[in-house]
Amino acid sequence: MLWSRVRADAKSNEASLRQSLARLTDDEREIVLLHYAEDWSLTDISKRLNVHRTTVSRRLDQAIQRLRTDIAPLLRSSCSTARAGDRL
Repeated sequence: MLWSRVRADAKSNEASLRQSLARLTDDEREIVLLHYAEDWSLTDISKRLNVHRTTVSRRLDQAIQRLRTDIAPLLRSSCSTARAGDRL
């Protein structure tokens, strides 16, 4: 029972993450995906986008803050359904 609930939460969280990513600006989304999904360095991203490395860093920080704001409630609700010691 718990395992099916965890899987359902995971699918819901994935959909919510996609929606949160879609709300980022194009630049923010590209930087987040290149950095975290593709494992690019900030220097490599700055070269690709032809902007200074500090600009990339600032945009990444802004994007992460926006994602945290969107995702924090999801994490709280997911964590409340699965407690430490629950059997999966």
